[in-house]
Amino acid sequence: MTDTRPVPTCPVITLRWFARWSGMLSLTVFLFVTFIGLVVAWRWDGFGAAMGFAGLIGFNISAPVSLATAAVISVTGSFALPVAIFFSCWWRTELQIRLKDG
Repeated sequence: MTDTRPVPTCPVITLRWFARWSGMLSLTVFLFVTFIGLVVAWRWDGFGAAMGFAGLIGFNISAPVSLATAAVISVTGSFALPVAIFFSCWWRTELQIRLKDG
């Protein structure tokens, strides 16, 4: 059996590699934003939790389908739990402040 697929040209190969590297860069950036959000949340619960949540949403949107589902779930879960805890602490603190003032 002969292979009838056309041989990719140099621009096609270049674009393919650009797509691969840009995809990996976007995943790395979103995880970095999530990590920075967790660090910021040590001082400012609400802002850090929002950054972490935005990073997790971006990571889940940009994660390729071919990436193992268990890996995406474990990475998301390991960051989502502290983000949820920081968010709930911020929410409870704000609720106490409003009840005290109001």
